[in-house]
Amino acid sequence: MEVEKIKKEVKESFLVTLLLITFAVVLCINPDNFINIAMNVLGYLGILIGIVEIFWYLKKGDKNSNFLKTGGIYVLLGVVVILKASLLQTVFTLLLGSYILIQNMTRIDTSLKIKEEKQSTWLIVLVLSIINIILGFILIHNPLILSDKLNISIAGLVLFSQISIILENVLLLLKLKKCKE
Repeated sequence: MEVEKIKKEVKESFLVTLLLITFAVVLCINPDNFINIAMNVLGYLGILIGIVEIFWYLKKGDKNSNFLKTGGIYVLLGVVVILKASLLQTVFTLLLGSYILIQNMTRIDTSLKIKEEKQSTWLIVLVLSIINIILGFILIHNPLILSDKLNISIAGLVLFSQISIILENVLLLLKLKKCKE
């Protein structure tokens, strides 16, 4: 049944939406340092994991073990993350824009399913999805938006996108509940 499928989609998107809202709020609070701090934490965490892996290799002495290889890879990736944080910011922004784009293309499909169920909220879902697709294209088209000190802008875009999805989800669930009654 389409109603159950829509409810499942709403529930599955909730956790990711909350994580992205948290990301946007933290980015708004400390826009200049957030990305650099996050990249440094990830880099040092990679180095730490790599050192532990190498330590395990040395401690076990097993020549067939992959601890040395994986440890070396983690250390190397950690160093790259620290040294090339700006490149990774660009990649992160592209991935975020792509995620918002894909997420809202799915929402357009959901709005058309809602229309088939003769629900009035389909148009709201459709309009918000189109706005969010435009925002996703902005992030993809200009991935350097983070490095150009426009962190608050991207946080605002992500925040708007995710809050609109929560609004859509609430409206959908309310309408679907009324349908069953």
